[in-house]
Amino acid sequence: MEKKIKNSTITAIFILIACILLLFIKQIAEYKDFINTLKWYLILILLTISALPITTIIFQNFKDKGYIFSKTIGILLSGYIMWILSSFHIMKFNFINSIICTLVVLVFSLIIYKKKEKTTISKKDTLTFFRIELVFLIIFLFCSYIKGFNPNIDSTEKYMDYGYMAIIDKTDYMPPQDLWFAKEKINYYYFGQYISSFITKLSNVKVEYGYNLMLITLFTITALSSFSIVYNLLLNKTKNKKIPYIGGIIASLANTIAGNMHYVIYNLIIPFINKNKPGYINNYYFPNSTRYIGYNPITNDKTIHEFPSYSFILGDLHAHVINIIFVLLLISLLLIHITNNKKDKTQIPIMLLIGFLLSIYKMTNYWDFIIYLTVTVLIIIITNIINLKRIKEIIKLSLKQLSIIFISSFLISLPFTLIFNKMILGVKTTTNHTPIYQLIVLWGLPITILLYYIIITIIKTKPPKNKKNIILKYLYKISKEDIFMIILGICALGLIIIPEIVYVVDIYTTMPRANTMFKLTYQSYILLGLGFGYYIINIIINKKKYNKIIGIIFLVLFTLTIGYTLTATKSWFGDIKNTNNYKTLNGKKYLENSLIIYKLPEYEKEYCNQGATTKDDLNMINWLNKNTNKNDIIIETYGDSYTNYNRISTFTGLATPMGWETHEWLWRTTDNINSIPESVFERMSEVELFYTSQNIKELKRIIKKYDIKYIIIGYNERIKYTEGDNKLLNEDILNELGSVAYETNTNNLKNKSYIIRVKSN
Repeated sequence: MEKKIKNSTITAIFILIACILLLFIKQIAEYKDFINTLKWYLILILLTISALPITTIIFQNFKDKGYIFSKTIGILLSGYIMWILSSFHIMKFNFINSIICTLVVLVFSLIIYKKKEKTTISKKDTLTFFRIELVFLIIFLFCSYIKGFNPNIDSTEKYMDYGYMAIIDKTDYMPPQDLWFAKEKINYYYFGQYISSFITKLSNVKVEYGYNLMLITLFTITALSSFSIVYNLLLNKTKNKKIPYIGGIIASLANTIAGNMHYVIYNLIIPFINKNKPGYINNYYFPNSTRYIGYNPITNDKTIHEFPSYSFILGDLHAHVINIIFVLLLISLLLIHITNNKKDKTQIPIMLLIGFLLSIYKMTNYWDFIIYLTVTVLIIIITNIINLKRIKEIIKLSLKQLSIIFISSFLISLPFTLIFNKMILGVKTTTNHTPIYQLIVLWGLPITILLYYIIITIIKTKPPKNKKNIILKYLYKISKEDIFMIILGICALGLIIIPEIVYVVDIYTTMPRANTMFKLTYQSYILLGLGFGYYIINIIINKKKYNKIIGIIFLVLFTLTIGYTLTATKSWFGDIKNTNNYKTLNGKKYLENSLIIYKLPEYEKEYCNQGATTKDDLNMINWLNKNTNKNDIIIETYGDSYTNYNRISTFTGLATPMGWETHEWLWRTTDNINSIPESVFERMSEVELFYTSQNIKELKRIIKKYDIKYIIIGYNERIKYTEGDNKLLNEDILNELGSVAYETNTNNLKNKSYIIRVKSN
């Protein structure tokens, strides 16, 4: 009776918090923010319910029945069905068909569930699901509130991520057209942006809201998925019911808001030591923790070592971020596999799901395919070694399981891979190496915790009497949960070491190993993030008193890294306690008052009057969104990557002949990394010719070649084609090609921004 009262009290508290947050956000947010957030959340509930029956079967040995993973599975299965049907031109990608695909998953899931007689959802399970959903809602609403302080899609690769969501949203049949390479299909791992567009379509919200709501969803699912994995791992390690919760929370924090020891050293320890020194200024900025090697001190070996909390704060909806929730799902499936008691079973459903996820990685983030294929192979082989012991049986079962995975991953991703040209140009030996002290600063804490955990695990395990095949004998004695986390830890360590030995060649020749380090250590951080929750708890609950003390020290050091997000939030989102600073979840609304002067290189600032904004661009974007067909092609000038060029195509989802230069260079390069591909260079030349040539025949040829319907003349075109007092922009000639469909001049500048509708021949 007392337990029931306690359970009811906890549930009531969760409900109260959720209701308070809901009312609070309704009070401060725009009406559209609230409605779009509500629609998005209800669709997430539908996707969760659609996959819940089948999820409870897969995760029947998890105490929480894997409830949070039903969201990921629902998103993936429904989204993939819609994608494959659209790829084969069976169904158009639209709202109604997306709903149908979701309902198909629900029906299929229910049929499978009814056939499994032993699987039931008890009242206790239902209460657990309800609580998890309430926690999800609380985190989701709180993150929505914070995101509203800086929703702007205006830096890093956000233009690319948003632009691909926008053009996919307008696409009937996959694959979509390349936003910045009109008339050609995307040659990029776009499935993550497709999934984001799928939920956006399903929710019937606009992309400017869907972009930010997807980021919030990824954060929330990542938090609860990390919790679930470590919570269920620890259940068999201790009788204390609170311990698994603590471990789960640590893992959740590690993969969502924790930073690294660079933050602790350079923003806490060094400033504390130097605080009384005359003239000392703490100039720490939160991206510093992701740009350390090659930047402090400055060397030619500039690298990238990002981690999830940085991504969530910055707001890049990029491939490696979207794939986090799919990676955590795969890890949970591998955990189910290694702890399964059916020793001689192939476990075909699990193998098929693993193959399915690996195929998704091929289309979302190919680096993750290579990484987690390796992890999968290791875990399958070691699981079979533990269970079967006889070499012939181990080889036979491993080959059978891996064959299912390879074949399914090959077939499921085939519609994508058949039309995709890989951008991998080979592997080279690394000539630059990270100084030891920098490796210690970035990864010293998690690696020390990992190695210490491995040592005490071996020590507490009674050594085999027969020293022959001692490693195998230790495998038989150590718990499967420990083996699983040791494998993940060793893989994480390997991902840190690899960029010190080799790197994958790409076009970024001045930063040769940056992308390799970025993609590998990002996954290392996620694996070690789970480890923080599992390793630290195992050290603390060890019987030896000194281990408890060391474990607590590790926990304190980890806790200090959580301050990273507090510092970064203040820097990026401002004062979130002041509700007057709340803006919106609309990612493009900032264009109403964004100052052009701050968006230009130093030498171009004189082009604009002080206080001139991007409002004219927003006006043109809104007009195009209302008055054009979704397949219309526009022409605007191209520009360097990571700049504000190609703003019009980005926010309309209307393709243009040429976009961000370096990105297209990367996507279209298949052999020579030292020069721009001919196809890219040709388009760059044609766009420049279009805006500067006096030869109207040449302009008409380009219009015909790309079937251009609208010509954009705005800030970027005037800036790019002006050299000092010399105006290169051929406006008079361009106006002969059609008539002005729309013009705007909210800044009262000398020249208006306008759109020309091309005359039909």
